[in-house]
Amino acid sequence: MKLKFFCSFSLAILLIFVLQINRANAVNYLLYDPIKQPVTLDRYVPQWLIYADTGGEQAWRKSPPGTLLDTLADFNIVDGYSNYGGLHLANKDFPNLSRSNGYSLTFTVEILKEEHNRAERAGFSVIILSQDVNNKTHTSLEIGFQKNRIFLQNDQPLFGRQAAQENLKFNPVGTGAIEYQIKVKDNEYILSSGKNLILKGKLRDYTRFTGLLNPYRFPSFIFLGDDTTSASAKINLGKIVLQVN
Repeated sequence: MKLKFFCSFSLAILLIFVLQINRANAVNYLLYDPIKQPVTLDRYVPQWLIYADTGGEQAWRKSPPGTLLDTLADFNIVDGYSNYGGLHLANKDFPNLSRSNGYSLTFTVEILKEEHNRAERAGFSVIILSQDVNNKTHTSLEIGFQKNRIFLQNDQPLFGRQAAQENLKFNPVGTGAIEYQIKVKDNEYILSSGKNLILKGKLRDYTRFTGLLNPYRFPSFIFLGDDTTSASAKINLGKIVLQVN
């Protein structure tokens, strides 16, 4: 009995030690803090994210502080913020998003209004692609935010009407500013808000997307905004922090 207790106790101590090492090795990248710098996201220094402007409107919002992005005027507007400018990183010091080491993206957003004409499209989406995105494996996620619904885009079929996972009980629209965290480790992801587990599941592979430019093949790629001509939104983006282990 004593030996069993000792082994269990030793294992618990070892797990705590490993977790402490992982936390100690974690590095935080402050991608945007509207309280520290009262500017729109694309003017934040150092600049990590670039504004993709196709006709929407962005402005500084004083209260709550953040970047107000509005694409409601036309579904054809696909504005948002990415760590890539064309084929290259906006900041060469942007870290690799390693699934084996693990990483997380924490962001605050208030979705004031969201409209869509297809169930599988959302006016506000977050895309994250890991460093090994081109290894033909499940490395990526795209999460859509609609009224009374948050869902993970499917890859079988690609961006199909049926979501890979969805939550119909958490309403992200018209409910004020909400802080979300997306954690990625190995082949899985977790989306949470505070103590609320919103989504959890396997990563996906979107590299089969076809177009003049395929952003779903960009290593260590992130995007926050409106990426579809079938939906639009008015949002206020607040603090964004990337943590890599």
